[in-house]
Amino acid sequence: ISPPPLKMLAEATALLSSINPTIGYGLMAVGAVKATEHAYGFLRGVWKHCLRPRRWLKSRYARSGVEPWAVISGAASGIGKGYALELAKDGFNIFFIDKDESDSIATKKELQQLGVQCDYIIYDFGVLGSSAEAQNLIGSLDGALRGKDVAILINNVAEFQHEEFAQASTETIFRATNVNCHAQAILSSYFIRKLIARPVRSALVSVGTNAAEPQNPRYKFALYGATKSYNHILSSGLEECYGDKLDVMTVIPRQTKTKMNPADYMFTVTPEAHAKAIIDQLGWESKTYGPLIHDLEYNLRFVYTFGIFDAFVQACNKNRSEKMINIYENKKRN
Repeated sequence: ISPPPLKMLAEATALLSSINPTIGYGLMAVGAVKATEHAYGFLRGVWKHCLRPRRWLKSRYARSGVEPWAVISGAASGIGKGYALELAKDGFNIFFIDKDESDSIATKKELQQLGVQCDYIIYDFGVLGSSAEAQNLIGSLDGALRGKDVAILINNVAEFQHEEFAQASTETIFRATNVNCHAQAILSSYFIRKLIARPVRSALVSVGTNAAEPQNPRYKFALYGATKSYNHILSSGLEECYGDKLDVMTVIPRQTKTKMNPADYMFTVTPEAHAKAIIDQLGWESKTYGPLIHDLEYNLRFVYTFGIFDAFVQACNKNRSEKMINIYENKKRN
């Protein structure tokens, strides 16, 4: 009796020999198409991350003789601040909305040192739960932005919910919806007609999360992932409807070290590295994970290794997720 591997090989050879040649050629053609797709994806990745230059954004989005402004929600720290710094380096004035006054003051000074104008309003999107409150926010924006030519909107604000869903209070659920959903919808609604009406092209960027993707594990963070998935759907819908008039980009950050995400997950990058990659791709891409390492991670976990590498990453990250839960619980107690 042949050893099992040899027997299986013999059976496979016999099966292949019995296949009609036309079917065999068809299977070879399918394989060639898939190989070509992967080769193209690899070459496009090299171009996208290593060779392609950043667009001259000020030339693309600025009106002649008028200084352009970028509006960013949640930009006093983290990746929002990273976006602000990158755009300021390209000559955009920055207006941001944040709930943390001390961080806002420090970030404004840092941006002004780059030679641009900066202004902000203090606002907690957690209260954005009614039409009346939305009108209050709109009134504040009308006053603060008068005379400013807004060329770019970045919907970045988010809050992380660390509780298991069964333990989440109704207050937590409503706040998650207000910050992670309503903020994007109200700001996009307020700005989109203004952006479209400009005589030059504008940009609308919405920042989601990898936790909002169906294939990505959420551990115990279902509420956070669910509310942030709203960002992906609304942004892709806006791109479908208005992509001929605006540069609409959906950003799906993977592990990035911020105050909101203090855990050192595998493949974690700095806010600066993430923000640089996003602004490098603005005007080129409609959907992105950001830096090269995150594109590689996604493909290794969900495309090429049949889930084996994903299982390894999940096992390594489990204790990091618990660490983050403990950090948030300690903040609540203190």
